[in-house]
Amino acid sequence: MDFRKITCLMALILSQRISHSDAGKKDCSICSTIDDYIETEVSRRISSDIFEQLEDLKRATTANAQVLDYLTQEICSKYPGWYIPLNGYQYTVVGPLSWQAAREECQRLGGDLAVHGAQDYQIRLKISYALLKPRSIDYTWIGLSDAEEEGAWEWVDGSPVTDHAHWNSHQPDDHGEGQDCGAIWSESRDYRSDDGACHYKAYALCEKALDILPDH
Repeated sequence: MDFRKITCLMALILSQRISHSDAGKKDCSICSTIDDYIETEVSRRISSDIFEQLEDLKRATTANAQVLDYLTQEICSKYPGWYIPLNGYQYTVVGPLSWQAAREECQRLGGDLAVHGAQDYQIRLKISYALLKPRSIDYTWIGLSDAEEEGAWEWVDGSPVTDHAHWNSHQPDDHGEGQDCGAIWSESRDYRSDDGACHYKAYALCEKALDILPDH
C-alpha cells in the first residue's frame, strides 16, 4: 500500500464524524484534501531547496569575487606601473620611439611588444581604455610586422597573423614610403590595427608575462 493510501486510511480511522451513509463521500473529500496538502508540501520543500541552493551560490560568488579582488590588489601592488587585465600578462606604455627602439625598450623591461593583449580584441579594448585613452594616445606600436617579407605579417613571437590582427578598414595598405610595422590606432577607429612606417616615433605597448609565484 502506497503512502497516499495509508495516509487516507489513517485520516478515515481518526475521523469521528464519518457516518456509514456518506463514508464514500467523506473518503473522497478527505483524500482530495490530503492530495492538495501533499502537493503543496512537496512544492514548498522544492522551492525551499532551490532557494537554499541559490543562497549558497550567491555566497560562493561573493566569496570568489572577494578573493579575486584581493588577488588583483596583491598582484598590482607587486607590479607598480603595469596594467594587469588578468589574461596572464602585464602591460605598460613606453615612447615615443621608433618601432625597433620601442621593441628594444620592452625587451629591456623583461618583455616585448604586445602580442597576446593585441590578439584578443576584448583585452585590447580594456588595455586601450586603461592606458591609451587617459593619455590621449592615438597611435601605439604593437608586436606586429611584415619587415621580413612584404605582406607576410607576423607577430614578434613568431606566430602568423590569421584573424587576430583586427585590422581597420582597408588596412594594411603599405601606403607611401612603405609601412611594415603594426600599431593600434585611435579610439575613433575602435583601437583597430594599422600599418605604419617603422621609423615613425610613436608610443608603444609593452607586454610581459605575469609571474605570480611567491618569491623564494
